[in-house]
Amino acid sequence: MKLPLFLTLLFSQSLLAGNNISVFNDDLDIFSELKSWFDNGENVSFEEVEGFYSGRCYNTQHRSTPGNSLLGIYKKEIDNDNGPAFPPFYIKRIVEGGRADEAANFYDEFEGVKSELENIWDEHSDIEDYEGTISSTLGATPDSSKLVIKRAGEYLVLGYIAQSDAKINPRLGGVFNVSSGEFWLACYYFKKLGSE
Repeated sequence: MKLPLFLTLLFSQSLLAGNNISVFNDDLDIFSELKSWFDNGENVSFEEVEGFYSGRCYNTQHRSTPGNSLLGIYKKEIDNDNGPAFPPFYIKRIVEGGRADEAANFYDEFEGVKSELENIWDEHSDIEDYEGTISSTLGATPDSSKLVIKRAGEYLVLGYIAQSDAKINPRLGGVFNVSSGEFWLACYYFKKLGSE
């Protein structure tokens, strides 16, 4: 359904003012809106946002086409079997994944969250600081990206930032080049999930 331009603009302005995206604006660039939320977002600590979340992702090539996303900000106990004087320790990571062949809402009611993310745990680095907020690095290859988390109102926003010039093959489809330091993927998370 195509609305007259004045109604589209009115609807878009009123909804965007409350951080809700209008479904009536065909020209909406969700990627840019999320990038703005990220740029103006609040830094977070691991303790503030620990958990599992469902959300949507958009990239520079698919700026308003949603992809599903499952985000885990969690710790994993590493049992070193060294006895009571040297107890197990925890590794904290940000782990993000999705399924290219599933609908955008695939993870919204998903069960088995932790086991889904365990498959890609080793692809992500331990939690790091990035300009005062938490981050993790995906991949140890030249095309790795930094995953950075911020809060924008009631949402968590995740940005992928390229660590070098690279060719990216994202799950939303298409292959494209990114430059070192480029913000190329934006995700937002709106539903906290259980861990099992």
